[in-house]
Amino acid sequence: VLHELEDFFARDHAAARAYVGDAGIYFNTVRMAVDGIRRILGNAALAGELREAGVSRAKRHAVGAVLPKILEVWERVG
Repeated sequence: VLHELEDFFARDHAAARAYVGDAGIYFNTVRMAVDGIRRILGNAALAGELREAGVSRAKRHAVGAVLPKILEVWERVG
């Protein structure tokens, strides 16, 4: 179970929030991380919601979704 928790947690930083979005729990301190772990371990519904949001976010960042957009921009500016 604990190895799956890394899928939910990110240090609270603008880049992490942009990438992870609503699919994660953010922390700045050890206490915040511990509280987040306890929230997930104690709430299977929350864990499921985060997992579903994570899958959705991953699809948006997948190579097949991102690369065509990058190529389109490069072709316009190139």
